[in-house]
Amino acid sequence: MSPLSPKHALCVLHLEDSPTDRELVQELFAADGLACQFQTVETRAAFEAALDKGEFDLVLSDFSLPGFDGMTALALAQQRRPQVPFIFISGVMGEERAIESLKNGATDYVLKQRIERLIPSVRRALREVVEREQLRETETRLRQSEEQLRQITENVSDWILVFDAEGRCTYANPACKAACDLPPGGPCPDFWSHLDGDEAARLRDEFTQATRTGIVRRVEFRLRTGATHRSIESQINLVCDERGARTGVILVCRDITERRQAEEQLRAQAALLDKAQDAIIVCGPEEEIIYWNRSAERLYGWSAREAHGRSLHTLLHPAPPPQLGEARHAVQQRGEWQGELRQSAKNGTSVVVQSRWTLFRDDAGRPQSLLVVNSDARNLQLNEVQFLHAQQAASLVTLGDVMARELRAA
Repeated sequence: MSPLSPKHALCVLHLEDSPTDRELVQELFAADGLACQFQTVETRAAFEAALDKGEFDLVLSDFSLPGFDGMTALALAQQRRPQVPFIFISGVMGEERAIESLKNGATDYVLKQRIERLIPSVRRALREVVEREQLRETETRLRQSEEQLRQITENVSDWILVFDAEGRCTYANPACKAACDLPPGGPCPDFWSHLDGDEAARLRDEFTQATRTGIVRRVEFRLRTGATHRSIESQINLVCDERGARTGVILVCRDITERRQAEEQLRAQAALLDKAQDAIIVCGPEEEIIYWNRSAERLYGWSAREAHGRSLHTLLHPAPPPQLGEARHAVQQRGEWQGELRQSAKNGTSVVVQSRWTLFRDDAGRPQSLLVVNSDARNLQLNEVQFLHAQQAASLVTLGDVMARELRAA
């Protein structure tokens, strides 16, 4: 509780050998409405004992005492209770001693001839105590916040770089330095030297736009590390000073090279499988359709956009055939199933297919994706289907692996 709170009774240690002066001080406090508990002492021994035992909000001290002087009292208080305001009340304190006392840690001094200054001096001293405590708390929170920020920036896998208004890199976190083959405590990387000319010009322009407009920018670029080019996804944020002036940018980067390679591989596989005669479908763990090739569009009549996200079996089996339960059980137990199914097309016609299911699991063994290959039994004999399955096996397994990796990364 603040010592200035009306509910808080001030604990005052008063070093004074004159009963009259002690009473006068207490009357001044009472007249001002300051609730106080006074402990009065006259000797050095009593003063030291009080400092050691009690918790005080304020120390008042005469400067001249029999066998004991105010400077010694101040030194003792500074040793034992340095955070407690110390105010001299004296009738003989000259200007030089007053200045010396302030240098040695006294909060203020009040001449007995101008005792009316005491209460304003006390209130000011107590306010300063509150302000110092608030400042200490703020500094503690700031240090904690800075430490948390340091821990975050030094342990995240994303790259974090800070650039000044001239585009010079002034900070790079360990993840960024490691990517540039620099030690964690080493200098900031020469970031721009890792960009080809066009990429560097484009990113500098993005920096300029972010600084000019104040709008967060998102940009993807290519970065060279050694002989390797990486695909980088980044966000540009502003750095502002205490007046709000824009002084630089923070660049947060994520290496998405593997994702882009997987997407390219997926597109290539999808293009290949779009040419297959069989309907090829990939479902997620809840049997929701995530891939539907061109042959599936031709066989069933639904476009890939119409089929995406819908339940495979709700879409193709309005009246589930008996074999569907058997197929689900088999694929859960053995990871694969094949057999004949009667399904429905978009126009309501019946479609009989030779169907092959393959279940892919994640690293923990949980079902991740289901690969379904359906051949129109009206146009193909079973031996033809098996021949085509053998031809397409490598592509199908690759597609399933890619799909599984993508789902795990999602």
